[in-house]
Amino acid sequence: MVNQSMVNQSVVNQLFRNSRRATRHSRDATRRGGTPRDVVPRLSATSPGYRQLNAARLVKTRRADYTSAAGSGLARMAPAATVLRLDFPALSDKVVPGLTRQPGPGGQTVTRKRQSAMFILPEINFRRTPVTLIIMAVAVALELACSLDDLQGGGRRLACYNDYLGILPRIWAGQLWRPFSSTLMHGGLLHVGFNVYWLLIFGSALENCLGSYRTLGLIVLLGYVSMMPEYVIGSFNREEPLMIVGLSGVVYGMFGMVWIGRRWRPELNAVCSTQTAQILIAWFFFCILLTYTGYMLVANIAHGAGFIFGVLYGQAVFSRHRRRQWIILAVVTSLVVLSTLVGCPGHFGYEHVKAGGRLWWSRGL
Repeated sequence: MVNQSMVNQSVVNQLFRNSRRATRHSRDATRRGGTPRDVVPRLSATSPGYRQLNAARLVKTRRADYTSAAGSGLARMAPAATVLRLDFPALSDKVVPGLTRQPGPGGQTVTRKRQSAMFILPEINFRRTPVTLIIMAVAVALELACSLDDLQGGGRRLACYNDYLGILPRIWAGQLWRPFSSTLMHGGLLHVGFNVYWLLIFGSALENCLGSYRTLGLIVLLGYVSMMPEYVIGSFNREEPLMIVGLSGVVYGMFGMVWIGRRWRPELNAVCSTQTAQILIAWFFFCILLTYTGYMLVANIAHGAGFIFGVLYGQAVFSRHRRRQWIILAVVTSLVVLSTLVGCPGHFGYEHVKAGGRLWWSRGL
């Protein structure tokens, strides 16, 4: 019966000899005026030869550390076996079902559990993502209260929208919270369930990257820059404005930010794979089709504006090239949209508030 430690030692010796042979060939080629590539072929980082060469160098480094322990009564073969267990899993090309190798921080390869592209199981951790979970809870609580009232034939949903939370011409009269508070209301349980699910997916990932305070500011800002274009453009000449509700603009903004940010933050691929991006892009165009056919009115402008600003913010936060230009562009475009909170000449609601002398910024003039 062959001793396993002897087999392991023979493998180590063979790899060590291969490493020394490659080093000697490289040195000889350099002396002849060439380069090491003239003799040793260039190996990719994923080729078995590249991994074996690196493994042999690791063994060479650690063999010297274990030599001094040989005379201390320890088994001579134990250090080699330990090296094999620690360093040689990279030599195996075996694919374990349910696991996938992805680039991690610092260029290291990490093994993560493979998730379905159609359904991602979000991680719920209040200590790490409190902002995302609190906003989710508020949106769900509002919709549950309104849905229960609808079952009883009440009018709490419409009253809540008109009196407190909905985006209306009253924003120009000083109620500047309405563009964001309108995102917390929804049109049904299915609507809030869809938005809350994707908010948890993308919001948790961004909150882990940016922190809770920045994520809160991002969600509020995305609420404004997605809702204001929808209200200004969609209700420009409408005497009776439509009810615009939902976190969809915020979700598409986060999607755009994660989608562009995964170029520099590989860990974001876990929540925004190519299949996930295709699903959300397909849903965007499907909603446009629903609106065009008159089957359902969807805030498509909010979806598009949120995605565009999410891409801009992602470039400004994550990009490593021309970052200053991206920051300037994101700030300027955001200020242009937010300036509609001060005035929007030609808009029916703004002109109505202006005619009544109720503009919030002109009361003291």
